[in-house]
Amino acid sequence: MRTAFFLLLSAAFLLPTSAMANEDGSAINSDQAEASSTEVHPGSKLEQYEFEDQHGEKKTISAETKLLLMSFEMDLSKQIHEFLQNKEPDYLEKHNAQYVVDITPMPSIITWLFAGPKMRKYKFPILLADDDEFAPKYPKEPGKIAALKIDKDRTISSIKFFESMEEVDKAYFQEPRIAVSNMADQITKIKAAK
Repeated sequence: MRTAFFLLLSAAFLLPTSAMANEDGSAINSDQAEASSTEVHPGSKLEQYEFEDQHGEKKTISAETKLLLMSFEMDLSKQIHEFLQNKEPDYLEKHNAQYVVDITPMPSIITWLFAGPKMRKYKFPILLADDDEFAPKYPKEPGKIAALKIDKDRTISSIKFFESMEEVDKAYFQEPRIAVSNMADQITKIKAAK
């Protein structure tokens, strides 16, 4: 009897997410499972959440924040850190952006001994999401930075995914540039309209 119980319990933990079921009993795939656990979407309000930054100070997503960048993977976070290390310390703040790293997959002893001391050396702010209930609410794509655009009333207007901070920088932080040839055409049109 005891062996049968452990076999059933083991089988339950080994079932892939594709074996989960919708309300009608039909199987759902892992994409549906991830989407069903995501609560945050364009049009939803950004909930107030208290983080610790890399220095242990309590922080929230500020009212001035227009862009929330999120990383859910260590390799991706390293890439973001490398990009931000080459910018001025207030780079994100100047662009009304904040950066959140999900550290829940990291064992707390590793965070405390290794990752924490390394992150404290960074001059740019990092909000650390260490609550197991925080990250599952946010959409994610493997290997990509999640960029949540936020309106004044804390409504999420869009969610986009980027493979690099260079792409984020180009999409949100750089001033639009007009090609010289395009500018000449515009001047010609203005003169012709007069």
